[in-house]
Amino acid sequence: MSYSYPTNFEIEIDREPLTRYLRAQHQMIWFYLMLVGGLFAGSMSAANYYESHVSLPWTTILWPVGWRFLCIVLALQLLGAIGYMLSVRTVSTYVESLLVSVEGPFLRIRKSVGGVEHDRKIHFRLLHIYSTKQDARMKKLGISTPVMTTSVSLQPTRTIDRTIEVPGVKDCLKVRDMLSEIDNQRENT
Repeated sequence: MSYSYPTNFEIEIDREPLTRYLRAQHQMIWFYLMLVGGLFAGSMSAANYYESHVSLPWTTILWPVGWRFLCIVLALQLLGAIGYMLSVRTVSTYVESLLVSVEGPFLRIRKSVGGVEHDRKIHFRLLHIYSTKQDARMKKLGISTPVMTTSVSLQPTRTIDRTIEVPGVKDCLKVRDMLSEIDNQRENT
């Protein structure tokens, strides 16, 4: 039987919007982490100082407490900025290394996460459900994520469903439909 799709081809990734999306996500995570951490550490330090100097008048207590609180918050914000800058490089490496392709009866997904290379080949017969996902920020940037579900049998009576997500695929709905058609064609041969 002849297929209406080539045997081997690459699926295009929309790299620029994906980079902006992932950087915004990392920025938000680092901001909230440092805000909560800074407020918690600063207030604990201020409370500690206050407990040891309770007998002093308020003006002599508030001045050092305020400075101590501010220094801890600023130090944690600086650490958060450094962490964010490191995550920018991680995002760039991830987006540059992301590759999705169809290789005969396999879907190949290659990516680099945190310096670790992942290269997966998944047989189409293991893929069962094809869907897409798009949150508000993705919609604003014009990208979507195809989500594929696999079922893995551990025992005759027990299976585990795993999802595979590949963010930033161009024309996500068309790719989802195309992958499900390829799966259908290759299963019926």
